[in-house]
Amino acid sequence: MANETYKRQVALLLDILPEVAKETFFALHGGTAINLFVRNMPRLSVDIDLTYLPIEDRETSLQNISDGLSRIEESILSVLPKAKISLMQVENQ
Repeated sequence: MANETYKRQVALLLDILPEVAKETFFALHGGTAINLFVRNMPRLSVDIDLTYLPIEDRETSLQNISDGLSRIEESILSVLPKAKISLMQVENQ
């Protein structure tokens, strides 16, 4: 059962990664990225870790990250209309 859940999660991730990759100022990294693209390592979880690449002032970075994530959401929903996505706004501190 856990193996099937893992397979479904990986399949979903592979479906949405092309949409995420459209935003070129994010870099994919972390254990799942290594597992899928470099080396097959046993994993307990599947997730997407992104890093914002440009070096900009905080306000600009936060706005561009928010805008990029919103575009990713729209893009995913265009290919997977039944997907459930929750974007959280973080207050600028």
